[in-house]
Amino acid sequence: MSVPGISVSAARTATGEIAVALVNLDPHKATPVTLAIAGANARTVKGEILTATALDARNTFESPDAVKPTPFAGAALKDSKLSLSLPAKSVVVLSLK
Repeated sequence: MSVPGISVSAARTATGEIAVALVNLDPHKATPVTLAIAGANARTVKGEILTATALDARNTFESPDAVKPTPFAGAALKDSKLSLSLPAKSVVVLSLK
Protein backbone atom coordinates (compact mmCIF):
# COMPACT_ATOMS: atom_id res chain seq x y z
CA MET A 1 0.00 0.00 0.00
CA SER A 2 1.39 3.41 -0.92
CA VAL A 3 0.57 6.78 0.56
CA PRO A 4 0.14 9.78 -1.77
CA GLY A 5 2.98 12.27 -1.44
CA ILE A 6 0.72 15.28 -1.88
CA SER A 7 -2.67 15.90 -0.31
CA VAL A 8 -4.94 18.79 -1.29
CA SER A 9 -8.31 19.94 -0.04
CA ALA A 10 -10.31 23.09 -0.74
CA ALA A 11 -13.45 24.73 0.60
CA ARG A 12 -15.35 27.96 0.19
CA THR A 13 -15.54 29.94 3.43
CA ALA A 14 -18.57 31.79 4.78
CA THR A 15 -17.04 35.04 3.44
CA GLY A 16 -16.71 33.61 -0.08
CA GLU A 17 -12.95 33.08 -0.02
CA ILE A 18 -11.51 29.77 -1.15
CA ALA A 19 -9.27 28.02 1.38
CA VAL A 20 -6.80 25.53 -0.10
CA ALA A 21 -4.74 23.26 2.17
CA LEU A 22 -1.79 21.35 0.71
CA VAL A 23 0.49 18.81 2.40
CA ASN A 24 3.80 17.48 1.07
CA LEU A 25 4.77 14.28 2.89
CA ASP A 26 8.12 13.94 1.11
CA PRO A 27 10.82 14.77 3.66
CA HIS A 28 13.40 15.74 1.03
CA LYS A 29 11.85 17.12 -2.16
CA ALA A 30 9.69 20.09 -3.02
CA THR A 31 6.92 19.33 -5.50
CA PRO A 32 5.54 21.64 -8.18
CA VAL A 33 1.74 21.89 -8.00
CA THR A 34 -0.69 23.47 -10.47
CA LEU A 35 -4.42 23.52 -9.74
CA ALA A 36 -7.26 24.68 -11.99
CA ILE A 37 -9.47 27.12 -10.11
CA ALA A 38 -12.25 27.38 -12.70
CA GLY A 39 -15.19 29.63 -11.93
CA ALA A 40 -13.67 31.06 -8.76
CA ASN A 41 -12.78 34.52 -10.12
CA ALA A 42 -9.96 34.72 -7.55
CA ARG A 43 -7.53 37.59 -8.05
CA THR A 44 -5.26 37.37 -5.01
CA VAL A 45 -3.61 34.62 -3.01
CA LYS A 46 -1.97 34.74 0.39
CA GLY A 47 -0.84 31.93 2.61
CA GLU A 48 0.93 30.42 5.57
CA ILE A 49 3.32 27.49 5.84
CA LEU A 50 4.07 25.11 8.68
CA THR A 51 7.42 23.33 8.40
CA ALA A 52 10.72 22.87 10.23
CA THR A 53 14.29 21.95 9.45
CA ALA A 54 13.98 18.56 11.17
CA LEU A 55 11.24 15.94 10.82
CA ASP A 56 11.06 15.50 14.57
CA ALA A 57 10.92 19.23 15.39
CA ARG A 58 8.44 20.11 18.09
CA ASN A 59 7.51 22.86 20.49
CA THR A 60 8.60 22.49 24.09
CA PHE A 61 8.40 24.65 27.19
CA GLU A 62 12.01 25.66 26.56
CA SER A 63 11.41 26.36 22.86
CA PRO A 64 7.69 27.15 22.39
CA ASP A 65 8.09 28.64 18.89
CA ALA A 66 10.26 25.98 17.24
CA VAL A 67 7.37 25.09 14.91
CA LYS A 68 4.91 27.82 14.00
CA PRO A 69 3.09 29.12 10.94
CA THR A 70 4.94 31.72 8.89
CA PRO A 71 3.88 33.70 5.81
CA PHE A 72 4.07 31.84 2.48
CA ALA A 73 4.47 33.94 -0.65
CA GLY A 74 5.34 31.16 -3.09
CA ALA A 75 1.93 30.81 -4.77
CA ALA A 76 0.70 32.60 -7.88
CA LEU A 77 -2.64 32.93 -9.68
CA LYS A 78 -2.73 33.26 -13.46
CA ASP A 79 -5.50 32.45 -15.94
CA SER A 80 -7.61 30.57 -13.34
CA LYS A 81 -4.63 28.42 -12.32
CA LEU A 82 -2.92 28.30 -8.96
CA SER A 83 0.78 27.39 -9.13
CA LEU A 84 3.34 26.84 -6.42
CA SER A 85 6.33 24.80 -5.39
CA LEU A 86 5.22 22.90 -2.29
CA PRO A 87 8.25 22.64 0.01
CA ALA A 88 9.32 19.29 1.46
CA LYS A 89 7.68 18.22 4.74
CA SER A 90 5.24 21.10 4.79
CA VAL A 91 1.65 22.12 5.25
CA VAL A 92 0.58 25.20 3.27
CA VAL A 93 -2.80 26.89 3.66
CA LEU A 94 -3.79 29.43 1.02
CA SER A 95 -6.60 31.95 0.91
CA LEU A 96 -7.87 32.92 -2.55
CA LYS A 97 -9.95 36.09 -2.93
